[in-house]
Amino acid sequence: PSGRGGAVMQKNHQGSLLVAMAVGVALAPQAGAQSPAGPQLDEITVTATRRSEALSDVPVSVSAIGDEELQQRGARQFDDIVRLTPGLNLTRQSFTGASQIAIRGISSNAGSGTTGLYIDDTPIQVRNMGFGSGNAFPGLFDIERVEVLRGPQGTLFGAGSEGGTVRFITTEPGLDAPSSTARAEMGTIENGEESYEFGMAYGGPVSERVALRGSAYFRHDGGFVDAVGGTYEIVDPTGESYGDSVNFTRTTTYEEDINWFETKSARLALKFAATENVTITPSIYYQSVENNGGSASYDLSLSDQDDADFARQHYVQFAAGTLYTFPNTPHTTVLNEMTAPENSKGEDEFTLTTLKIDWDLGWAELVSNTSYFDRDQYQWADYTKGYAQFYAPEFFLEPDGVTSTGTYLPEGMKGMSQYNNAQQNWVAGIFYSDLEQEASQPINHNWMINATWMGFYPTAFDFGYWTVNDGEPFGPGSTALQNFFGDNPLPNAVMFYGEWSTQEEQIAGFAQFDYDVTDTVTLTAGIRASENKLDFNAAYLGPENNANAPFGFPCADPGDCTFGSGASAPSYPTSSTSGSETAYTPKFGVSWEPSEDHMFYASAAKGFRPAGASLRVPAICDFDLIQNGYIDENGDPFQPETFDSDSVWSYELGAKSRLLDGRLYLDGSVYRIEWADIQANVSLPNCAYNFVDNLGNATSEEFDIAFSYLGTEQFQLSGAYGYNDPRFDGD
Repeated sequence: PSGRGGAVMQKNHQGSLLVAMAVGVALAPQAGAQSPAGPQLDEITVTATRRSEALSDVPVSVSAIGDEELQQRGARQFDDIVRLTPGLNLTRQSFTGASQIAIRGISSNAGSGTTGLYIDDTPIQVRNMGFGSGNAFPGLFDIERVEVLRGPQGTLFGAGSEGGTVRFITTEPGLDAPSSTARAEMGTIENGEESYEFGMAYGGPVSERVALRGSAYFRHDGGFVDAVGGTYEIVDPTGESYGDSVNFTRTTTYEEDINWFETKSARLALKFAATENVTITPSIYYQSVENNGGSASYDLSLSDQDDADFARQHYVQFAAGTLYTFPNTPHTTVLNEMTAPENSKGEDEFTLTTLKIDWDLGWAELVSNTSYFDRDQYQWADYTKGYAQFYAPEFFLEPDGVTSTGTYLPEGMKGMSQYNNAQQNWVAGIFYSDLEQEASQPINHNWMINATWMGFYPTAFDFGYWTVNDGEPFGPGSTALQNFFGDNPLPNAVMFYGEWSTQEEQIAGFAQFDYDVTDTVTLTAGIRASENKLDFNAAYLGPENNANAPFGFPCADPGDCTFGSGASAPSYPTSSTSGSETAYTPKFGVSWEPSEDHMFYASAAKGFRPAGASLRVPAICDFDLIQNGYIDENGDPFQPETFDSDSVWSYELGAKSRLLDGRLYLDGSVYRIEWADIQANVSLPNCAYNFVDNLGNATSEEFDIAFSYLGTEQFQLSGAYGYNDPRFDGD
């Protein structure tokens, strides 16, 4: 089930087994500088510790994929990074556009994000709010490298980096020499449409002190699912025949290959060497991802799966009409006009504006990054089947007029962040962010408005609620909908409306020091102190959320049963809360480098994510609350409207080695992560809502290992394996 009220069910990876393996062969030159021993593997420079270091010198479990490897491996989107990186997983909910990132099993679709997500030095991860929150991922064009930092990164990267941090590092303008890249490809999907992309980037000096770099990118991912209409016949009511349980006769094809995606992006950056020691780099980055169908799901009973040459995937599209008779009832409904698309289309766009300043002080390097991130997203979804089952109940509908649609508006997101740090054998800095996030979800129905009857079957009850025009409790002149819900729809036939907003302010100071005990042993210690403030406002509106809904029962007091007033006046849940907290995230480590080619390290680190708030669910959920044990001292239903921060402690042992004169690179680690007071969704299945509470503890542990081997200048073999066994500590 998908949709409002937490019926968006995403698997939380802290309770699953994750095994990932990626093996690739690159058939292009990868050799570095020639040495007497022959060619060597190139080594990527990363900034995982907030300063530039060779990957083999960083005492952290990091996967780094550079631009050349991204091209060779065919990586075009973040999902491709997942298949190349052990311990990293992505769950997408195509119905809503929501997504969750997991590193080493730490993932939750409730509360704040568990994985830090950065474009350069700007955090862009979202708080789970409403029913369709998902992160924005930049397209993989003109990206210098992608860094995946495993384990909590709370000291250097702050709130939300409990499982780790993913960083997309863009290509900067070069003051020394021009550089350019171009890419184009085309493909086709059998029984679907074409896919194609093209992109171009160019940068270089325009004077001794000024350099520019610009890029533009477009990609079209072809669809392969057709939207159709028709009639049906149930041949197996049990459903045991799976796709053969229903015979569907297609009479209309609304659109072929409807589930296509398009990505457009452009970026412009300028680098200005103001002095020999000061460099100023402003940039602007725009991206839009549009989908026409939203989901690659289809109906088995409609699709031609048995004919390999002409196999087509189809799903039923419900187009608005003017008159409808429910198949298993004598009721005919006059359908209401409403403005809504008939396919599940959506768009996600953002603009990132950044001003970066690098100042070489001699005794340290000062980096300042000021940015503004502005994101807007929407996703339409088809609710017709779900609402027919819930309110009619009808498990199949002929697509000749009835339609229910919902719009997820999960990320109206605007945020300013400021990051400064100085670095040498130590890193210290301050971070400030002011983030506003808004979400809303209206659900439109064209059949409930003018229905002559209303029916409702909560699965926990042994009886149904029914209402009709001129019936109980409001009598002559009342509609079935008024007698059922106690209120009229919002404009444009909106029956359900939820809105949420947060204003989140964070200021943090951090420091991390490396102390060389000997020539080969280094101790690391760091800590971050964060002050977090949150303002939360939310409301459930529309007839479906009316706490005074009569559901067609007779009026207990006929003298006080006037529609819309007195004891029958509509009542809707609202919430307005504020809070603040201070969090400390330390890190301790030791590394031993017996030679230039070998390093062994151990670390203990803490991560956290901020507290938050939930909207009080409507009174119709009281039965579910009681069933789940949420009752007060008087036995009345109770729901916590705020939840605390949760945290992880991670303990890791790792090793990195370069062997065979630099032609073989090995990287491996074992770890244990302890997650406490997990922010988790409490799902209320009968009323189809949810809220967030701190529930339970979990442990995630095991290992990951990776290798790269350069056989010749033209042949490189690499592989990675990650085994992760996360589990809840108790019931």
